[in-house]
Amino acid sequence: MSDIRLDWETYNVVPGDDQILDMLVYVGRPLPILEDGKEIEPAFEDKREIKDQPFIQVKLREHEGRLSNSPFSVTPSQQVWKVFFFHGNNR
Repeated sequence: MSDIRLDWETYNVVPGDDQILDMLVYVGRPLPILEDGKEIEPAFEDKREIKDQPFIQVKLREHEGRLSNSPFSVTPSQQVWKVFFFHGNNR
């Protein structure tokens, strides 16, 4: 069984913004579970998995606008959904 984790972000489009790309820099463990902005448990239970992940990651993505929490926001900004798989003909 796996969980699905969503990290929500909202953006405002700024008129006249000529920026094409955003450079994202991640430092630390990938995909930490957050509560009130603090990491509460590691995303990987197997320490070998942590070793295989780079400590610093740099990514480029298309510029969506300016990160903002107004006039709209999603609370909580991180959601983890339990996923259950059913086998057979469940109708």
